[in-house]
Amino acid sequence: MDREKVTLTEVYCDKREHQDEIKKFIVDHAPVTNFPASTNFNNYSKETLSYFPIVDEIAKQAYNCSSGDNYRPGYFSTIIVGEKGIILEQINHWNAKSSDHKKDYHLRNLEFYIPLSPIAKPMFDDYEIGKMQIHFRDNSSKNNKDCGDRIIEKLLEEKAKFENHE
Repeated sequence: MDREKVTLTEVYCDKREHQDEIKKFIVDHAPVTNFPASTNFNNYSKETLSYFPIVDEIAKQAYNCSSGDNYRPGYFSTIIVGEKGIILEQINHWNAKSSDHKKDYHLRNLEFYIPLSPIAKPMFDDYEIGKMQIHFRDNSSKNNKDCGDRIIEKLLEEKAKFENHE
């Protein structure tokens, strides 16, 4: 198997009538030859890599926790790797825009920023674990706060563990 080649194996779309159209778009916009299929983590410091298990432990608390929490692949809705840092987002706005669900919606944002170089201004200032910055807001309806409560509990536990091992 050629690990450097990205291959389309399957397309899933909620509206099946759009599947062929989406598949064609993906094929027509395929990455250039030799486009790396994976990130080379050998380029990151031990400190940077040490944040990933912490991030996973926190994000895992809301994975498949409730409606809208079926992130794939992994525990995040978005992962952005840039020159200055890595952003991992777990966003759940299930039914948040629906007027039919005024008392049953999710409006939860969990975002991690792992800096890859010294930064002048914090990206987020809600929580910090080492140099990693974390933004968390849960404005979900009262009946959908359990997942957010689990996130906060684990976040504070991981922060304490990190501080005790420094």
